[in-house]
Formats: sequence, structure tokens, C-alpha cells
Amino acid sequence: MHLRTISRLAALTTVVLVATGAAATVLAPSANAGIQERVTLQPDQTLALDYPALVGSVQAQELADSTIAFDPTTCESVTWCDTIPLTVAPPITDLSTSDYTIQITLTWDTAVVAVPVQGNADSNDLDMAIWDDPVNEEAGPDQNGIRASGATGNMPEKMTLVDASGNFNLVVANASGVNHGYHLEIAWKTQLLSTPFESLPPDFSSTGSLTPPGHLALGGSSAPTGVVPAPLPSANAGGTALPPLPSPAADASFTSVPSSNFNSQLGNTVISARPATAKRDVRPPSNLALLLWLLALPFGLTAIGGQILLGRSRALLRI
Repeated sequence: MHLRTISRLAALTTVVLVATGAAATVLAPSANAGIQERVTLQPDQTLALDYPALVGSVQAQELADSTIAFDPTTCESVTWCDTIPLTVAPPITDLSTSDYTIQITLTWDTAVVAVPVQGNADSNDLDMAIWDDPVNEEAGPDQNGIRASGATGNMPEKMTLVDASGNFNLVVANASGVNHGYHLEIAWKTQLLSTPFESLPPDFSSTGSLTPPGHLALGGSSAPTGVVPAPLPSANAGGTALPPLPSPAADASFTSVPSSNFNSQLGNTVISARPATAKRDVRPPSNLALLLWLLALPFGLTAIGGQILLGRSRALLRI
């Protein structure tokens, strides 16, 4: 009996362990990262896509080199990112009258936690980037091949492509925290281009007459057809009429001058003047004059000094 009881307990324990393992396998986050199935977006269509959890974190790789972290070939061998091939169909409308944008929104379940110094932050952060397929190494604002990206550290992440069609690779990576799956919304938004409007003056006919504008009612709307505007009140109605203005007299300022020459009408007195003569140019001194001045000045100073000394010596001799 004792052996049978032990055997039954062992068998029951085995069944419980197997059932627990199966439940853990079903309920645990899936590590099915890699290349997902291709998605095709048609004009004016919106796609809603759900994907399983991403296991691991790309934070260190993203800080070191975002081009390697978001490279579609990198996601083939890791579990923290997905590559989603995306085909955008060509537009069916004329781009001269409309344009369109491809809006990609990434959302996921996350809790807000308090981080010291930084404040509130999401416990799980996902980032995304999109590449041309094949890769254009000079595409994107940074000319590093990444056509557009959404890596703000917040939820949701968004990015937009303008008038784009063809094949692309959308990469979603788990930047930090534990991920439990994510949701993608890819929407085609068409915008009609507005017709340029120019405010022009009233049109003129070929005869040169001005085309009269239509009467407008209050508020700027057209007046009803057949309504004649009320005539303006007469000047004599309800008041005293103003006296008529006198006829303007002719200007007789120049009628008294007998000469028909207009220049003679500018004034009766003619002032005669002659231009001032220019000053005589001063010629520089000649070399002979300079030589005489150089010789005369030292001799003159010597003579004056000698006379002063001679006068003093005579005064001393007299004493």
C-alpha cells in the first residue's frame, strides 16, 4: 500500500508539473521576433496590426549606433526587434490636385513609474524606424539610410511618410523594460490641394468702361434679385439748401507781362554776376633760394651772437 501511494503521488505530481509547464508556455510572452509577414497598404486604407512581445532590450545598441540597432538584418538574429515588410501601393489620384501621407502609430501596454530626478516615465519603451527596400544609404533627414523614425521615449511613437510608395522595411525595437506585445496602425491620409486664390481689381471691358459691381446686402451677401437700392435723400429735403459756389476766376498772374518769353516773367531785375577768378598758384622756392636761406640763417645767428658777446666783453673791460 505504501508503494502504491508513493507511485500515485509521483504520477499526480508529474501531471501537475506538465500542466503547469504547458500553461506557462501559453501565457508567457512570445519570443517570436524576427521577420514578420509582408503588409500591403492601399490608397485611403487604414491597417490595424497586433504583434507578440519583444524579449530583451536594444537600449545599449541604440545608444551606440542607431543604424545597427534598427538594421533589418540585425533583427534576423535577435529577439528584441521585429522587421515588418511594408508595401505602399501607388496613388490613384492626380498629385497635381492632391497629396497624401502615410501615418504610422505605435502603441503598447505600459505603466507609468516615478523615476528619481527624471520624474514620471513609462516602464516599457518601444522605438521604430523605417527603411527603403532596397536600402538607400543616403535617405532620411540624417542621410544614414533611415527614412523616418519614432524614438521619443514616450508612448505612442509616430512617424510620417509624404507621397511615398514602393517597398519598405518597418523595424520595431524594445528600447527598455519588459514588453507584452504592441499594436501598429498604418493609415493612408489624402489631402486635396486648395486652388490658389487671387483678389483682383474690377474687370474692364474692351471699350474702357468699368463693369459695375453687384449690390451687396448687409454681411457681404448678394442682395435679392429685383431689389432696387433706395435713392439718396435730396439736399432740399428737411433742410436749407446751400448757396451755390462762385465760378472760379482765371489766374491773371502773368497777363500783365507784355513779353511772351516765359523767362522774362520770372523777375524784372536781372542780376549780372561774373565768376570769381581763381587764386594764383603758389610756386615752390627754387634751389638757389633754399641755399641762400640755409647759408644766411647760420651766419646771421652767428653775427648776432658775436655782437652780444662783444658787448659784454667791452662792459667788463670798462669795469
